[in-house]
Order: sequence, then C-alpha cells, then structure tokens
Amino acid sequence: MDKEIVSGIVRELSHDSVRWPEPIQEQINRVQSMLAQYSPEQFERMTDGAVTTPATENPVSPDDPALAVNELHAALTDYASRNRKQKDEQLESWLNRLGAQVDTYERDFP
Repeated sequence: MDKEIVSGIVRELSHDSVRWPEPIQEQINRVQSMLAQYSPEQFERMTDGAVTTPATENPVSPDDPALAVNELHAALTDYASRNRKQKDEQLESWLNRLGAQVDTYERDFP
C-alpha cells in the first residue's frame, strides 16, 4: 500500500468525523496512529502482502497496519451498504480509492 495515498484518504475521512459512528471513528484514529509510526518505505513493506515465512511462524499481529486498513475498508463498506438511501458520491470515492490500495490483486489482475 502507498502510505501517502492511504494517509490522504484517512485524513479526508477524519475531517468528516461527525458522520461516522464511533466504531468507524476509532478505526480511522487507529489507522492514523499507525501511519504516523512508519516511514513510507516501512509502511509499504509491511503492507505489500509478500510472504517470506509460513503462517505458523508469522502470526498476524493486531498492530499490523495492513490488517487495520483492511478492517477500516470493510467497516466503511458495511456502513455504505446499510446507508444506501441516497447516493453518496464522496463515500463511494473513498471506498474506491481505499479499495485500490487494499485489493491490489484485483487492481493488477482483473
């Protein structure tokens, strides 16, 4: 994942904080905190999905930034599906842009 792109999306989401339920706002804050901890190179390396050891030797950490971004994307997708009363182009834009970072396989091999 590209840290600058993810940071921009999360920054935009946080500016619109009054619209989000508390669990989503907490996830936004969690991802922001993780983004601040890593350089762009570290963030990309930690979220690139490359596997160098068997899963049994490398358990998923709750502090994994890739997991946090994926969970935020899933929560926003769920929120969007429950609130489809009116078209929300901004929310769709955030989901599409974040999805391009989360679902890189789908992006690269449609």
